[in-house]
Formats: sequence, structure tokens, C-alpha cells
Amino acid sequence: MARMWVMFLTSLLLVMTMNFYAVVREPDLVDIEDLPNYPRETVKIEGILTSWIRDPYGDGDDRIDMQVMDPNDGYTVAEVRWVKNGYINESNLPEIGSIVYVEGEIVEWNGSIWLQSSGRGAVYQKEGAAVAPSWTSMSELAKDPREFEGESITVEGYVGKALAPNLTRQSFYLQDNPSYSNADHMLYVRLEGRVLEHYEAGSKVRLTGWILFDSRNLRFQMFSQSTNLIVQQEAGPVHLRWSADATTLSYDIGKMVTIDGTLRSESGNLMLRGPTEDDGLCAIITGTDNPPIDEYRSKWEGRLRWDNGKATICMDIDLENQPTPEIPRENITELEDIALDPFRYANSSHTIEGYISNPICPDYLKGYIQDYPVWTAGMVQIRIELSGARSECLEAGQSVRMIGTVVWDVEDARVVIRTSEINLSGPTPGYVTLTWGESYSDWRWEENKRVELYGIIEETENGTKQVLRQPGTNRTICIIGDGTEASQFAGEAPTLTWRGRLILENDMGGTSSAWTCIDIRGHSQTWA
Repeated sequence: MARMWVMFLTSLLLVMTMNFYAVVREPDLVDIEDLPNYPRETVKIEGILTSWIRDPYGDGDDRIDMQVMDPNDGYTVAEVRWVKNGYINESNLPEIGSIVYVEGEIVEWNGSIWLQSSGRGAVYQKEGAAVAPSWTSMSELAKDPREFEGESITVEGYVGKALAPNLTRQSFYLQDNPSYSNADHMLYVRLEGRVLEHYEAGSKVRLTGWILFDSRNLRFQMFSQSTNLIVQQEAGPVHLRWSADATTLSYDIGKMVTIDGTLRSESGNLMLRGPTEDDGLCAIITGTDNPPIDEYRSKWEGRLRWDNGKATICMDIDLENQPTPEIPRENITELEDIALDPFRYANSSHTIEGYISNPICPDYLKGYIQDYPVWTAGMVQIRIELSGARSECLEAGQSVRMIGTVVWDVEDARVVIRTSEINLSGPTPGYVTLTWGESYSDWRWEENKRVELYGIIEETENGTKQVLRQPGTNRTICIIGDGTEASQFAGEAPTLTWRGRLILENDMGGTSSAWTCIDIRGHSQTWA
């Protein structure tokens, strides 16, 4: 019996030792080209780290996909998927071009083979194989690129095409001149990882990467990461010319561009039209449901792209992010000239000065512009329509300067000025003082204007609304506020001057009548 216990304990110890060895033993080092011979086995490989992408599908995974190249033949590559929640970040990774060891399980799926690695020690740099990038210039690199083959370098140049933020891999040429036609040297770059924002073509950058000869395309190229790209000077948009043909425009696809023109609606499609009948460019408008049709602008800004649905080159214009126009002070077109001969100015853009006739507020961006601050003294009044969004009203009597497109409105048989480029050219008019004793027929001319009126604020008997009462009389006018203005006074409310906008409000009692009210919300009060 004692012998049996000894044999049992010895067997148990042997099994525990074998299991411990299986756990702690070093995986076999295999060549990258031999990986298909070890399916579902855990192995180790040695190679050159050529690229990596963090979270390749943008779904929040703590995963990095890497490419590791066989250092012996220069073209056999292993794909590595390294996962470890809460640990992996850019600072843990060796420089591109470093010699690394990778441990992981070989996975086969749908004809693809990769190394599935996890844990902190799954990828590490070979001791004594650290990479220190050296500084060089495009001209030095061009003199003898073989001298830099297999080396990590830092170089400055200009991006040959626009870089988008939503791509995990993209390639471009790094040029020694912002202009493609004027560049003497161009280096092909394969950039891995997402950049943070759009970088326009022609932007000057500093880039660190690894130089390798591409035997397939017979050229030298640089492997680099988006985290190693530093923008030193960002380029602005490219100015397009209507004389350019489709072939010329194709070189600017993906770039931010500007062009002048008039926005037209043609058979349900939006087009930018130039000075001649044949000048046209497909337009895609975002940022509004009501694009400014028939409006001319000296600078439309957008990104040029190929539209598969329309099978043509289009300009994607975001109206919320357009450059602030500079309205010239010279060459003013008089309102009287437009009124005397509207067809002479129709369908063209003009710089116009005048005064707002009645308030134009964000909920209704239409009104009139006239040649004098007070309508009784003016001779000309023309309809205007504003596009885009506004946060504040244009007050009556406000002097403005704008660039507008003169249009003949066939339906209403009148001339209309359409604009989104309007500037205040004088001080904001003050409040109109109302006088007790005047009837509604007198006050209605001040409707929608900013007014002020002295009186005593009170709540009605049922507490449903507030009114402003003339001292010593029963004359009242409705007040719209937050509902607490009357209750703020502990005793009898004093006689004060209240400021607001004069509006016509439906009767709160549910009848078909209406109240003339002063809306004091958003207006600072002054006490008299």
C-alpha cells in the first residue's frame, strides 16, 4: 500500500511539472514564411515592424493591427492582431522599422492567416535594436536613397493631396514644393492610422517614417504613422477657375476649393453657374433645408468630390461653415436705380446700402429695404429675402450694407433682392416711445418694433396674465414676461418704464380676439 501511495504522488508531481512547463515554456521561434505550417499553435516570430493601426474599425476596441516583415527577404509579411484591454496605447509600441518579437496563436479564417496576440509581453522590441530617426532633407534623400534604405528618418515636405480623418490607411506623395508641377522630388508615403482632421493639399508637414524599396513598383517609399505627422503650416483652399475642364478638376478631387458663381436649381438638381452659359458645376448643399437659390457669391467654399449617383464631379458646400464675406464699400448700386430699371440689374450681384423698413426677425427672414431711415421720407422700398440663420432681429431704421442678387419675381410681379451677406453699417436704433391715449390704429405702425412705455405692472384678477396700467386710469396693455414681474414688488408696484417688442398676441381666454402686447423677454429694463 505504501508503494502505491508513492507511485500516486510521483505521478501527480510529474503531471503538475509537465503542466507548469507547458505554461511557462517559450514558444518556438519560426520563420514568417512558415506560419501556415503551424495552424492553431502558439509561436513566436521575429521581424521588422512596418506599420500599425489602433482600433482599425473605429468601434472602440482596444486592439492594434500590425504588419511585421521578414527581415531576410524584404517582402514576406505577417499580420498581427494584438488585444489587451486597458494597456495598449501608442507609447507602448516600438518605432516603425524596429526589430520586434511577436508571440501569439496562428489563426486561419476564410483563407486569411494572422497571429492572434494578447497581453503585455506579446509584442516587444529586440534588445539592442532600438530605432533613432535621423534628420534629413528631400534633396539629400533623392541624392542616394539606398543610403537610407531600412532606416528611420524625419523629413519635411508638402502633402500632395488632402488627408481625410476617417480613413485608417491612405497614401500620398510628400513633395518638396506645394505645387505638383513645380516639385523636383516626391516621396511616396503609406500612412497608417487616422489623422484628427482634414489636412489640405499643400500643407507643410514634418514626418517620421521608415524607408524601404518597393520591389513591386520599383520605387522607394516611406512607412509612417498618423501620430508621427506634425502639421507645421496648413494650406488654404484651392481657387478654381471656370476655364478649367473636367480633366483639370479631377486633380483637385478631395481638396477644399473656392469659386464664384450663382446657385441655380435645374430639374431638381443644384448647380453653380459661372459667367457664361456653359459654365456649370454640380453642387451639394448641406447645413440648410432651404438653399439660397439664384444667389450670387464671390466665394463659395466646399470640398470637391466625385458623386457616384450623379456620375460627375460635385462641390460639397456646407452653408454653416462659409467664409465671412467682405462687403466692399465702393461701387454701391443705388436702390433708386434698381427701381427705375429692374431688368437691367436682374440676375446679377450688387453691393447695396439702405435702411431696414420693418423689423426682420429669425422666424421670418423677409422684409423691405428703403432709401431713408423713416418710411414717410423715403422714395424707394424694395423687397429683400435673407437666407441662412440669424439669432437676432434686424431693427427698423437700421442702416445696412449687403451683397445681394437682384431677381425678378414672376409670381408676384416685383423685384426682390436675395442675400445672405448683410452687415450693419450704423448704430442700432433705440426704442420707440409709446404714448398713452393713442389708439391701436396709432400703435399698429410700431408693431414688431422695440418700444418703451411707462406704467404700473399688475396681474389680472384670475392671475392668467400681466398688464401694464396707465397711472390714474384703467387703460392697460398686455405684458409678456416670465410671469413673475408683477409679484416681485412686495407692496404696490411703482410706475416704471418697461421695454420690449410690440406684438399682436391671441386672446388667452380662447376667443377670436387679439391683444396688443409688449414682449419684455430678452430686453433689459430701465426705470424712470
